[in-house]
Amino acid sequence: MAIIHESKQNSMKEKASQYFFIAMLFFSIPIIYFISFTQGVYLYGIFHIFPFMLGGIGMIFLNKHSMLKAGIEGKEAAAHALRKLPDYYEVYEGIEVQRDSKTVRFDYVVVGDNGIFVVNVKNHNGTIEGREDASSWQQHKVGRKGGHYSNTIRNPIKRVRWQVHVLADYLKEKQISAWVEGIVYFANPSVRVNVHTERTPVIDSPEALQSYIDSYVPRKLLESHDLNTIRSIFIHDDRKHEEDKKKLENTVYARKN
Repeated sequence: MAIIHESKQNSMKEKASQYFFIAMLFFSIPIIYFISFTQGVYLYGIFHIFPFMLGGIGMIFLNKHSMLKAGIEGKEAAAHALRKLPDYYEVYEGIEVQRDSKTVRFDYVVVGDNGIFVVNVKNHNGTIEGREDASSWQQHKVGRKGGHYSNTIRNPIKRVRWQVHVLADYLKEKQISAWVEGIVYFANPSVRVNVHTERTPVIDSPEALQSYIDSYVPRKLLESHDLNTIRSIFIHDDRKHEEDKKKLENTVYARKN
């Protein structure tokens, strides 16, 4: 089994928890107001609908929580699939790279002697259709009552190709010349992907993901010293991000007090 280096950042889980907490706060206001209304205590005029408007804001945060939760579930499914790779692979979650004063975060980066693989994870369900060079794709779903509807999603290939470019440049700065390959992985078991690609693979099953990575034939195999250098870079960067985060939190706390 492959080694999974889990990120210490967990920013998605933290944000999801925050959104859920905020949603519950907003939901509590109309609930309390309804109870007080039954007891004969209520607001007059337009102010009567104000608590329910706050409940609507709570729904917005609950939707944000649901979206993040779906993303987290997709990443957990991807981790489960990547963990079944042979033990000569190492998988890094949530690697962050600075690019033009912005932080680029990768869902998963798989490292083996046959290359480095950037895995961009999606957790959409339904049927996904589109072209490799299109700016957007179509998601077709069936609702709970049997109704059919469609939704437009961004073409994830464009982002993963950009991530490949960012990571390859970052490693070159560290004196590592390695082939970086991008993969789009739809982790939801109920998804069906109808997208034909020539350059960047779009995969929708754990077995296909594992097979693609393990059978990939690169232009040149990575040497053991390169693998050790890459490992030390990724682990050091994750620790540094965690230290910087703690320093920032301590600075904010000191200013407040």
